[in-house]
Amino acid sequence: MDSWDFSGELVSHYLFSSVLGAGASGSVHKAVDITMEKSPTYAIKCVRKKSDSTRLSRQRTEVVNHDSVTLCPNVLTLCDSFEVDDYIFLVFPFCEKDMFRAIFKQRIYWRNDALIRKAFAEVLNGVLSCHKKGIFHRDLKPENIMCNAKGTGIKIGDFGLSTTRRRCGDGGCGTVPYTSPECLYKTKFCYDAALADIWSLGIILFNMVTCACPWEEAHPRDRNFTAFISNPDQFFQPYRISEPLSVLLHRIWNPTPAKRMSIPAIRQAIQEMDTFYQPRRSSHAPSRPSKEQEVLVDS
Repeated sequence: MDSWDFSGELVSHYLFSSVLGAGASGSVHKAVDITMEKSPTYAIKCVRKKSDSTRLSRQRTEVVNHDSVTLCPNVLTLCDSFEVDDYIFLVFPFCEKDMFRAIFKQRIYWRNDALIRKAFAEVLNGVLSCHKKGIFHRDLKPENIMCNAKGTGIKIGDFGLSTTRRRCGDGGCGTVPYTSPECLYKTKFCYDAALADIWSLGIILFNMVTCACPWEEAHPRDRNFTAFISNPDQFFQPYRISEPLSVLLHRIWNPTPAKRMSIPAIRQAIQEMDTFYQPRRSSHAPSRPSKEQEVLVDS
């Protein structure tokens, strides 16, 4: 096995078919279990083992951490895992799509209060159940959250950066637009991994409501982030979100981690919110965001 493409290969008792995605660290394939008469379709993540023991241990930790929460609600089930030669394989149920596609490609949540409320509640349930098990994700983003064709049936996946330590000293992990200010860079200070996850949840909610990202990084050199810190009300105006939602996001994105809302409090606020949007300006208003509201993330 000298490439990421295992199409047509029989690995253990799984027959691999098409590649679903590939990146620097591995690939994901469709596959079936040949020992089953009517096998469901699986998505198998294939990761090349790191050469040094520390990073290899980190890869195996992903399997251990995911397995410990696999039965939690709204968490992607880890059906199987095994190692063959230089690769680690993680077997998951095949999901129709991830939330990145639902949010930014199909825009299925745009101005659909009921759908946003239902799907985001499922995201909250998944993250909270992981936290209760002592697992902190640290890379929450739409690409790591699976859903069905309707945008519900949420399943949180990819625990590659997860940790069992609530107090962490290894900053600089995660995906920058979703990373909280205290986690952006490695420093001598520890941070609270649970509160860092809460920051990321706020970004995901903003994605769902606006089909946009608020900033590229939560750092003073980012003009959008500085605009938010300086004047949150003015920052939110172009997005035409409701006042209750702007207040909620302001409380989630508190630069002081200890002052951020808890997940149960966020869930209650979402359920009590009549709408995430301001009224349309006219009955002929466009059903999609204006150019000023276009996404800041790469497709």
